[in-house]
Amino acid sequence: MSAAARGNPYLQVRLPQETHDRLKVVAGEGAGGKAGGVSLFVRRLIYRELGEPMPDQWGQEQGPLNDMLSALADVEQHEREGKATKEAVSLFNAILETTQQEEDLVARNLAFIMLGRMTKLLIDAGHITVASSRNPS
Repeated sequence: MSAAARGNPYLQVRLPQETHDRLKVVAGEGAGGKAGGVSLFVRRLIYRELGEPMPDQWGQEQGPLNDMLSALADVEQHEREGKATKEAVSLFNAILETTQQEEDLVARNLAFIMLGRMTKLLIDAGHITVASSRNPS
């Protein structure tokens, strides 16, 4: 790993051209300039997986992803406590709404992960019921 002129290390990832082209379409050009596109998308995925707040990129605020990381900390607290409180149900509903409205792929995917983690807790507590669609023939 080498370092950039300003001291930040570089990370090179090799992808087939088709994958890179598809990623450019999915990630888009971002909110602007050098901070946009595929590189920002990959950095955001890394910070998401580390559970660390995303630093500002060239003056752009990373609020939505950082807000999701804060919600992830709340999900983890509910998992540790093993209790499906009213707050857990409210958090689940807010995250569900995020999955339906969020345009940012990284934040939306994190929301789906959090929903999955909370679903078992809420099912076990009886806040979510699962209907069987099996045909008893």
